[in-house]
Amino acid sequence: MKKHKDNRLFKNTSIVTGLSIAERALGFLYRIVLSRFIGAEGMGIYQIALSHYFLLHTVGAGGIPASVSRFIARCNAEGKRSEIGKTVGAGLSLSLLFTLPICLFFIFSRENIFSDFLDENVFLLLKILLFSLPFSCLFEVIRASFWGEKQFLAPALLEAFEEIVTVLLGTILLLIYAGKPDFSIILGAKNATIALTVAYLFSFICATIYFFVSKRKIDNPRTYLKPLFCAAAPITAVRTGASLINSAVAVLFPALLVKSGLSYLEAMQSYGVLTGMALPVLFIPITLISGFSLVLMPELSEAFYAKNYQKLTTNIRRGVGVAILLSCCLIPFFFSLGADMGGVIYANSLAGELIANGCFLLLPMSVAMITTSILNSMGKEKYTFILYFISTGGMLLLMTAFTPTLKEYAYLVAMLFNFTLTAVCNLLLLTNILKKLTPTEAKSIFDKQTAASALLGAAIICLIGKTCSSLLSSVCDKTWTLIFSALLILILCVGWYFVFIFVPRKTTAKKGRRK
Repeated sequence: MKKHKDNRLFKNTSIVTGLSIAERALGFLYRIVLSRFIGAEGMGIYQIALSHYFLLHTVGAGGIPASVSRFIARCNAEGKRSEIGKTVGAGLSLSLLFTLPICLFFIFSRENIFSDFLDENVFLLLKILLFSLPFSCLFEVIRASFWGEKQFLAPALLEAFEEIVTVLLGTILLLIYAGKPDFSIILGAKNATIALTVAYLFSFICATIYFFVSKRKIDNPRTYLKPLFCAAAPITAVRTGASLINSAVAVLFPALLVKSGLSYLEAMQSYGVLTGMALPVLFIPITLISGFSLVLMPELSEAFYAKNYQKLTTNIRRGVGVAILLSCCLIPFFFSLGADMGGVIYANSLAGELIANGCFLLLPMSVAMITTSILNSMGKEKYTFILYFISTGGMLLLMTAFTPTLKEYAYLVAMLFNFTLTAVCNLLLLTNILKKLTPTEAKSIFDKQTAASALLGAAIICLIGKTCSSLLSSVCDKTWTLIFSALLILILCVGWYFVFIFVPRKTTAKKGRRK
């Protein structure tokens, strides 16, 4: 039975992660297309509009999907399947309640109301995006209802189709208008925004059809409105805070760059390079961790409420271990090849420098993300809420203090502090929780020997990869240097993990079975 559950977990994780990788790969290619058509300044305007949209999206959805998924997992654990329809109905009702007033207010508002803190071009893009806001939030609730029942293929396919529509329609619109005399970066950004809005509507329609075709239902939500709201409120507050911080940074950071001596155009270009080119590459682990976290959360919630603490401990160790191994595997690629990636992919040297020097974010970011998801699945939303605002406050202070001297790197330093503080505090809390719940089963949250081997391997491969890349750049162009160096790093990572991590673990497991 245990082997069957492990296989199911691996299968679900593989499906979700594979589709997420394909989706992000399409999005990554699309960003390359966007950067070529609308440039760094256009990317900056587009990213600022998206940051404001995601803030409003978080207010409308926020913690509701995660809470719906957890409530459904709890209903299954307690044998109350008749309550699932009520949970879904409550989630949809709350999303509509929060999103419709926001949409109506912004869509029918005049832009001069927001002229003090919103650029007119940003406001135009935001109004286009807001037409899809209620539908996008409802889609997230429907998707969460599948997650709660451990059905991941359909939601993952819907997200992939959404990305395909965005990329195809956006590219077609850019190609149609690019050759016209009146084409501008604002028109290009507007076309990209229209494509994204249509894609959100498309995914909602497809999800709704599939929901009812699969014979699911929505019941009277009255009894679940208050419990769901109370459970979702801390997560919503954290995510709203995150989106609010992103929106504030979208306004504050360019202003700080201007204050440090850059012109407004240079500041917008720098912000566009950082958030539209470098960070999407550095956040690649989020795609992989999200896939694993998505599958793990219902398993954790079910084990927690069923008081199966042995399974709970095992899955927590798996989650943290995957985050550590994955980030240590990717750091050498970004450190050694980041500069060449910026030149080849974006034709922008600053993007390459930011990728190479910011790669050390990956480890604390991955651990912070997976441990926060684990704590939320165990009903510790209030703790993650408090910790988020403490770490984010420190991040903003550091960003403000260091921008005059570090310029774009001030944001990366501030994020490093944020993720590191969150990861350390989360690990300490999880350790204490497990000691109280199951003293006999409580172990370290992660395998320290495996983590040490992964960190040592990452350091050694970084040095070898950087040396190899430097030597190859003297005899090859950037493209071939990137290809050959990437292959070498891949071989080294696979070899190191096989010899020093996977084989010793298998040997230890066999000895344990013999005893």
